[in-house]
Amino acid sequence: MKSKESKASNRLDYFFEFVNFKLADLDFDNLISIAMSYVRFAYAQDGATSKSIYDKLTESAFERSENELIKTKELLERLQSYSKQFLDRIIIPSDAAISSEHKTGWELYIKDGKFVISFSTENDRADELDIHQETQNIKAVFTDLLVNTPLVPNQFKTCEECGNYFYQKTKREMKFCSTRCSNRNRQRAFISTKGSCGVDVGGGIGVKGSSIKIPKPKFKKKK
Repeated sequence: MKSKESKASNRLDYFFEFVNFKLADLDFDNLISIAMSYVRFAYAQDGATSKSIYDKLTESAFERSENELIKTKELLERLQSYSKQFLDRIIIPSDAAISSEHKTGWELYIKDGKFVISFSTENDRADELDIHQETQNIKAVFTDLLVNTPLVPNQFKTCEECGNYFYQKTKREMKFCSTRCSNRNRQRAFISTKGSCGVDVGGGIGVKGSSIKIPKPKFKKKK
């Protein structure tokens, strides 16, 4: 079971790397990394297809083609948007199905704090990258991951600091995706306080000083 949980955790890490990547910063160099994260999640159990999709996604990087990079970026943006919508339906659940596939007749629900589904998928692959085919694959792979591993719906989160998606790997409630975000939030909260101890904090950025009024000394007159 632990091995299964570990594999699920690794695939989720790749998925979140892809979903949280800022595509506005996409260039020839980091395209290699984001494409690898995507195929390691979406095609972890299909080595041949994984290599084929990876080669197509990174073609512009090796050819140094700006036009092809723009096309790849548009495709990744649509895949990323679809993935975020999927996650949002988990994080803010409703009575409606999280996902469904009418062609093969399956639906995914959250029931009693668990993912419940009955489904089958087709393995036909298109010769070229196709947005519909890729979104269907994301749906099938992610659904399989949710149902066949002990993942808990209410442990899918969005970071209150940076907005990134993450999975809370322990039962301890987490609001932030990383120690860095937690520290950043704590530091901002500290800076925003107004020096309740009465000490003048000076003219720091975003901090209002709170000076101490020191009474004048009283001297007794000599007789």
